[in-house]
Amino acid sequence: MLNMFSYPNPKIIIKYARALDPIFIEYCKSYKHGGWDKWVSPSHEEVTQRTESYKKEWVIWQEQVIGGIQEILGLNFIGYFLLVLIFASL
Repeated sequence: MLNMFSYPNPKIIIKYARALDPIFIEYCKSYKHGGWDKWVSPSHEEVTQRTESYKKEWVIWQEQVIGGIQEILGLNFIGYFLLVLIFASL
């Protein structure tokens, strides 16, 4: 079905999920397979730097990624933004 309305591409917002991070850190440390129980979470500064790196890289590729998703899957986005949360465990 063709969409007769034109919507702007969604804005992708990348943020550090500080409030949820302790939950994922404990989950990773409790996971005994693959050495996750020995994993040490990165410092707040490292996670902040990593988040900023993701943001900078996303700006470069966002139009190509969103355009490719639309083209390959035949999607039209209706929403205006998508929130991407970064956890220390990722």
